[in-house]
Amino acid sequence: MHLLPCLPISAPKSPPPKSQDLTGRVTKESKNYSNLGQNSDIWYALWEDSPIQGVLVVVKVIRGAVSPDPEFTSKFREKLRPQLHLWTTLDHPNIAEIYGMVDNFGTLPGIVMKKYPESLRHRVALHNEFDNDDVKLKWVKDIALGLKFLHRQKPPVLHGDLRCANVFLDAGRCVLADFGLVFLIDASEFTSVKTAGSSRWTAPEIMDPKAANEHDPYHDFSTASDAFSLAMIIIEIFTGGPPFSKKKNDSAVIFAIAAGKRPDIPQNITSNHYLSNVVRKCWQQNPKSRPSMSWVCYQLGLTSAVMYAKEWLGLM
Repeated sequence: MHLLPCLPISAPKSPPPKSQDLTGRVTKESKNYSNLGQNSDIWYALWEDSPIQGVLVVVKVIRGAVSPDPEFTSKFREKLRPQLHLWTTLDHPNIAEIYGMVDNFGTLPGIVMKKYPESLRHRVALHNEFDNDDVKLKWVKDIALGLKFLHRQKPPVLHGDLRCANVFLDAGRCVLADFGLVFLIDASEFTSVKTAGSSRWTAPEIMDPKAANEHDPYHDFSTASDAFSLAMIIIEIFTGGPPFSKKKNDSAVIFAIAAGKRPDIPQNITSNHYLSNVVRKCWQQNPKSRPSMSWVCYQLGLTSAVMYAKEWLGLM
C-alpha cells in the first residue's frame, strides 16, 4: 500500500465563519476553566454574534509552554493559522466543527469549536454494558467515514491521535476532534496532564527509536498509522477500556506493540467476520500491509464494490 504523507489542504465548508479570529466575540461562562484536556484547558463559552445568535462553544487553550524563545507565542500563532484555515473549511457529518481562535483566554491562542454533549471515552467507560453491539458498530462506521474523509483530502489530512478521548457524540453520531493537533504540539515545549497514554493507540513505527528522525519527528505518521489507531479504538469501543487494559505501565505497552503483540480480540468482535478482519488488517506490524479507509468502509458495508473500485483506481 502506498503511504500518504501528512499536511493538508481541503475542500471548503459552506458557509464559512465570518472570521477565524473570534477574539472579543466569545465570552467565558465562568472565571475558571471547565475541564482539563491532555494538552489544553477547556473553557465553555458563548459566541455572541455567531451566525446562529448566542451559540455555546468550547475553547481549547493549549496549555502554557516552557520555551527560552521570547518569540515562541507569536511563532506558535503563525504555525496555528494555516491549520485553522484548514480546520474551519472541513465539512463532514463525522468531523467536529471548528470556528476559529481567540487570543484572550490564555497565554497561547484558544481553538473555538462546537460544544458537543458527550465524549465517546466517557460513554464507553461508564455505559458500555448498556450500549448493544449494533450501536458500537455504528460508532465504528462513523469513525471510519470521518477518517476516510480526512484521508481523501489532497494532500491527506492525518488525525495523529485517534482514540475515544478525541471523539464526541452528537445526537448518537460520532465526530472526530483534535485531528492534526499533535503536529502543532512539541512535547518538549508544552505542559501536558497525564492521562491514559496515547501509546496504546499508536502505531509501532512511530514509537520505534531506530526509525526516529530528529529533523522531522512526525515523519512516520501516515494514513497507515491512523489505520492502526482505528483498530485500537475498535477494541476500546467494544471492551469499554483502553487497549492492553491489564497493562498499567505505558512502557510495557510500547514494548508489547513493538514486539508485534496485540490486545485480545473480544468475542463480540470475532463474531462479526468483517469487523474482526478490519481489526486484524489495520493493526498489521508493517504499515505497508495496512488498508486504506476506502477498503475499511467497503468491508463495513458503507460503500459499494463499484465505488470502492473507483476510489482504488483514483477515479473518485
